Amino acid sequence: MQGKNNPKLNNYRFAIPSMLGYYLILGIITILYFFANGTKYTRDSYHQDGVSGVMNEIIGVPRTEEPEAGDHPEGSYVLEDGTVLSSDGYVLESPYLPEGWENPVAAEETTEEAAEAEAAPRQFYRLKTATKKQILHLREKPSLSAPILYRMPIGTPGYVLSKGEDWSFIVAETKDGIETGFAANRYMNMEEIPPEEVPEEYRAIPVPDYPEDPL
Repeated sequence: MQGKNNPKLNNYRFAIPSMLGYYLILGIITILYFFANGTKYTRDSYHQDGVSGVMNEIIGVPRTEEPEAGDHPEGSYVLEDGTVLSSDGYVLESPYLPEGWENPVAAEETTEEAAEAEAAPRQFYRLKTATKKQILHLREKPSLSAPILYRMPIGTPGYVLSKGEDWSFIVAETKDGIETGFAANRYMNMEEIPPEEVPEEYRAIPVPDYPEDPL
């Protein structure tokens, strides 16, 4: 009878269930939060490019949605806010990045590629057009849909300044003067020659950088 009327004992009986209920609710709220937002480890798994972890707090976890073809590199992903991540988790584009920011890894790869291109000796070829018909079209870009700059008769001589897989950027020595543009490799006879055999003014001509359309 004395225990039932003891105020301290009654307080303990009330406090213990209250504390258990409090921590149970707190645990449920914590589980729901991490389920919705991910853990710090999950957020930091997209932190491989030097951008601080705060970026990941802002942009969240990417959706498994690929951007439209041609807009971004193959295998990249777009976040809900427009941020683009590569397949390796590098930030390629983001509205949160300061103006002039550049992905250090991507910049390093680009620099290495440029250095390799400079280190590789440039190849030149002497050419003659070898079409079965009378003319070969010299085009503005390496594509059959590109504008025609000149119609070269069979046997037109010239030089290849940059050889591609299906197209080459050439200098054609025509009866109307020097013409430059792209021509299909399959319709030209080419012989590799050392750079010194190409006139210096031809070697100084800049080579346009266009993607090739397959023939």
